[in-house]
Amino acid sequence: MEWIIYCLRKSKPENYRTRSAIPIIGSLLVVLMLRTLGSIPAAKVIGIALIVVDSGGIHWALAGLPYILYRQMRKRKIESSGMNENSGDGRANRGS
Repeated sequence: MEWIIYCLRKSKPENYRTRSAIPIIGSLLVVLMLRTLGSIPAAKVIGIALIVVDSGGIHWALAGLPYILYRQMRKRKIESSGMNENSGDGRANRGS
């Protein structure tokens, strides 16, 4: 479906980038392993370690969203305050 939507938008084919579902599948497999083998202490430790190391997992995406939103809001605030200071005729107001 993604390729069809991309073609309908009439974008250039060389700009098309695919996204892999493997990180999501890996995270789900680890969660399933923890649910089935969670009573075994070694399996629980290995499962938690795999989840922490999995940088493409769902949990890192959810944890990263607030940080990304914070950076965007901060960037907009800096840009808007910079535009207000530089607005007008371009000359600095020296209080005269």
